[in-house]
Amino acid sequence: MANHITINWNASPTPVSGYNVYRGGADGNESSISLNNSPIVGTTFTDNTVFPGIVYSYSVTAVLNGIESVESIDIVAPIVPHAPSPVLLDLGAASGFGLLAATTITNVPGSSTFISGDIGLYPGTSVTGFGAPVQVSGSYHLADYVAGYAINSAQAAFTLGMNLVSGSVMPADIGGHRLVPGVYSVATSLAITGVLVLDAGSNPNAIWIFQIGSTLTTAAGNSNIVLLGGAQASNIFWLVGSSATLGTGTTFAGNIIAQASVTVGTTAAISGRIIALTGAITLDGNEAITFAPSILISLPPSPANIAPAPPSAPVGLAITSEA
Repeated sequence: MANHITINWNASPTPVSGYNVYRGGADGNESSISLNNSPIVGTTFTDNTVFPGIVYSYSVTAVLNGIESVESIDIVAPIVPHAPSPVLLDLGAASGFGLLAATTITNVPGSSTFISGDIGLYPGTSVTGFGAPVQVSGSYHLADYVAGYAINSAQAAFTLGMNLVSGSVMPADIGGHRLVPGVYSVATSLAITGVLVLDAGSNPNAIWIFQIGSTLTTAAGNSNIVLLGGAQASNIFWLVGSSATLGTGTTFAGNIIAQASVTVGTTAAISGRIIALTGAITLDGNEAITFAPSILISLPPSPANIAPAPPSAPVGLAITSEA
């Protein structure tokens, strides 16, 4: 999304050769070098070099035969808007989980895996390979109400996200691309080979939603996601129609919600969550799965492990019959 600011002013009451326009970041601190190379003929100017999230101020002077007036007007423009961004998907009860799956969660015993947040399974109960030196900052929820609520919340977020209108169709491999916030889709599989840049354009609330018809695969030893312009891993959603596989050494950012399973290769580092709605999560010894790139932090606490309330008392009974 290109941004422009157009300013207008009234003509000088005395003869002029033209006008000069100066720009600053606040009223009174305008540059001493004009934006225009030669005096502007007319009373309007469009600035095509502005960036989102910034307030700009302008001063205008009149020029006659090389003699410049004192500043005649000062203009402060409203903040330049950011590009449109999708609405954040609400993970609800799943927001406190670093790992959440349906059947099993396995890790290589003795590997230096770090998990920020809770670990949950529903309806499965098998979590293996998480003894020392594995670090988990949260709690385990195995086939309890908390994990059940979380799976339902994640499924709801997945369904909502998959039904959003996509603004861009992705190629089969998005490595080497630079993507602004938005909803992106691919009908079948998606690969990431090389560096993928997600640029928020200075908007910390920017959202990316990737709708992937079947599989997500990152290249072993050659797949990295780089966040620029204030982009946040928590605002990135990878919705995978079947299974996701992150290759060895991958550096990944965002929430993976896969309809089936997720496999993570050795030494992969993930700033985000992993959710497998109907299948398993398999870790092959990972550096970190967390919302902080290099430290463990606590995600929001999970809800209490309490059964849902029974339905309210019936209010009436009706019997009908047909002749």
